[in-house]
Amino acid sequence: MDAKTLPALAGDEKQIVEELRAFNETAKLLSQPEVWEQYKGEWVALYDRRVRAHSKTFDHVLQEVDKQGLPRRNVLIRFIDDGTVNLILNALG
Repeated sequence: MDAKTLPALAGDEKQIVEELRAFNETAKLLSQPEVWEQYKGEWVALYDRRVRAHSKTFDHVLQEVDKQGLPRRNVLIRFIDDGTVNLILNALG
């Protein structure tokens, strides 16, 4: 493979930059307290800078992603927990 082949495999540079920018902005939704409050205890699917699906089950979120025709490789899926940390300790402490 030569240097000319690599850009063709990666795709259009402007498109890649825009996709990364959109993904970054979409991921920032996870730092918003209102998202954590609204979807606590649920799986959320984020795409194109907004929540596109949410459910108590992962399978249902994937079904909604597919139903909307969203590209799975570009969808960010996350479980929104209540923020507590669970520790598992053995009997030795």
